Amino acid sequence: MTGSPPLFENAVQIDPNYGRAYAALAAAYWQGSKDYFGLNQFGVSRDEGVLLAREYLEKAMENPTPLTHYLAKVVAFCKSSRKLNPENYEPSDLFCRQLRASWSRG
Repeated sequence: MTGSPPLFENAVQIDPNYGRAYAALAAAYWQGSKDYFGLNQFGVSRDEGVLLAREYLEKAMENPTPLTHYLAKVVAFCKSSRKLNPENYEPSDLFCRQLRASWSRG
């Protein structure tokens, strides 16, 4: 899904209420932010990818789809993992750390 942001961005330009496209954008940027090289082809850093994922997820919640709800659960899990064990993260939890940092800024 990492290669698809331009297609989904075109879709939301055509239909600004297309919740599935916003959810797909959130998922693409979320997935890309987990892969160091995933977003470089679009000139987007990891931190920017996380922020874009957040922005698109919030927009997707206006017309939610199953993917929107799945991503919202991932966000909730990442937020709650800090409460459960704030000092013990696995390397695979990089996205959760980035997500928490970006969500706390805005």
